[in-house]
Amino acid sequence: MTNDELTQLLYDQPVSLLHRLAKGRVPRHFRMGKNRIIQHLLELSQEKRTRLIVELESLINATAHTLSLIHISEPTRPLYISYAVFCL
Repeated sequence: MTNDELTQLLYDQPVSLLHRLAKGRVPRHFRMGKNRIIQHLLELSQEKRTRLIVELESLINATAHTLSLIHISEPTRPLYISYAVFCL
């Protein structure tokens, strides 16, 4: 995977996934924004970067099939209304 491909793949991910990748690799990552986390991840050594790519691909595959169901009800309205919302 080229540096440009990895950069684009990282930018396509949500910040929460980037924080998971940065844990143990980037000190104080929890205080950084998306751009700085990506910058630090791209500066890793080749060996660490290879492991990063493997972990990134497995996290993408794991989250691709995950949907969360949120049930919302409004019992205070004149007619009881209930919603089901699927979140990615």
